[in-house]
Amino acid sequence: MPPFLSKEQKIKLEPIRLCASCYTDAPYRRLEWQFKAIAGCHRHQVRLLHKCPSCERPFSIPELINEEKCKCGMYFWRLSRHQKRF
Repeated sequence: MPPFLSKEQKIKLEPIRLCASCYTDAPYRRLEWQFKAIAGCHRHQVRLLHKCPSCERPFSIPELINEEKCKCGMYFWRLSRHQKRF
């Protein structure tokens, strides 16, 4: 993540995006995942996911905060194998 973000930095409210590898390390959302200029996780060198690869459902904030898996049963920590490298 860039150490400082400019006032011009735009946040993309939807879709909710995440790096499943980061989420596996510590299950909380990172604000930088929603910045328009950020397409992937620089730590893991993978593109961010915006929907469940199993059921194609977009992620929701309450689901990511309160659950450990998608409504289809796919655990969020398993999503990392579906992320593409960049």
